[in-house]
Amino acid sequence: MVKKFYVILGLFLLPVAYAYTIDGDPGDWAPNLLTGDWSINDTWLPSGSYVNFMVEDNRDPTYSCNSGYCATGVHIYGEGSTYRACKEPIVNRHVQPAGGEQYDIEAIYFDDDWWNAYFLVITSMPEDGVPYGNRHLMPGDLAIDLDKDPNTGEYGYEYGIKLFGNEKGIVCKNPDWELPDQDIGLRDNAPSQFDPTTCQVTGNAEVVWKELGEDDNGKKNYAMEGKVSKLAMGRPPILSFDVHSAVSCGNDAIELKDPDFDYPSVPEFPFPAIAMFFTWIIFILLRRRNF
Repeated sequence: MVKKFYVILGLFLLPVAYAYTIDGDPGDWAPNLLTGDWSINDTWLPSGSYVNFMVEDNRDPTYSCNSGYCATGVHIYGEGSTYRACKEPIVNRHVQPAGGEQYDIEAIYFDDDWWNAYFLVITSMPEDGVPYGNRHLMPGDLAIDLDKDPNTGEYGYEYGIKLFGNEKGIVCKNPDWELPDQDIGLRDNAPSQFDPTTCQVTGNAEVVWKELGEDDNGKKNYAMEGKVSKLAMGRPPILSFDVHSAVSCGNDAIELKDPDFDYPSVPEFPFPAIAMFFTWIIFILLRRRNF
């Protein structure tokens, strides 16, 4: 009986084959991104049926040129193969990305399983940022609004994930968010970054950057892929929430509204099922011992 117990236990504890390898390869998400035409909607569509996504590549085609930047691109949002057109907002009277391609955040994707949340960001801003006069502009961090309440968390975002630098991967609860630099950027695209010394650190996410082969209006593109344990975000229940990221100057921001945690993308064993299994095993062992 004991031998059988360990065999069954081993089967339950076999590693789960998660859908995403955190290596910066966008092929796990949208298989056509590295080879397809970025001006076609289908190129951006995810392979997973429950992947939520927002694409805001280049300038919204319904607007005129912005300071000589005239490139337009796909603007859609949706889940899986279902999508709708979206209109990127004008911020502080500027068409995004203000300042041109270097500051463009092209897309964001989100998915989850029982244990973790996964995300992918496509951007023209490299991990180590770009110089601008006597400043150095950086990517933004990932801001998460779990309760859709603007009064909880600074600017309404209760959790943040650091996406670059020495603290890359740190997950923080109630961080102090920084506003974009109002002298050169769009402050209404706040928040952008947070200081990890000002918050409760709740965990560490895997975050990997990768340079892509795409040449987008004379600038390189980068994929930033991550995985974060749901325990680091308080093991949130089934709910809809918002995910936001803005470059440090605020010249562009992207916000994925209303993804949710209720669609696991891979098979799993929920906590109740595991508890019931071990309760049954203990009962059988005690019964045999007594009799």
